[in-house]
Amino acid sequence: MRRLTLAVLSLAFLAACQPATMELTDADRAAIADEVTAIHTQFWNAWEAVDVERGMSYFRTDPDPVWAWNGETRYGVDNLGAWFGAALDPVERQEITFADRRVVVLGWDVAYVMERGSFSAFDGAGVEVMSGLFAASVAWVRSNGDWKVAGGHESVPVPEPESM
Repeated sequence: MRRLTLAVLSLAFLAACQPATMELTDADRAAIADEVTAIHTQFWNAWEAVDVERGMSYFRTDPDPVWAWNGETRYGVDNLGAWFGAALDPVERQEITFADRRVVVLGWDVAYVMERGSFSAFDGAGVEVMSGLFAASVAWVRSNGDWKVAGGHESVPVPEPESM
């Protein structure tokens, strides 16, 4: 009986020592959203400058990050860096304007950003080589105090067929 009592008390003690799950208050959500918005803006500033190395520094460094672009998907930070680098090779700079952005705080260490806007990409001579509308979403996770991109998605509208 003494062992059973000790076992029950030990389990109760261990359960009581677990960290309490803290619900997010509206103020917590707002603070996290502000923090994610700030880092998210820096992320896009890197891509406007076509600084692939700096842009990739916002991604998690494990093999898990994923990015989808109009039906194509790439996995892993090395693959993503090579993919973005090749896609942006002819581009010197970009102008990105956001029409709408929502930051959804999913937890203390997870946030989801959904946005839409327009972009123009320019070559070294300042000639516009691409432009259009886009929608994007980015999943941010906090690990060891740093917010990092876990994955994202970009898409552009399908062009309307030309009339005959």
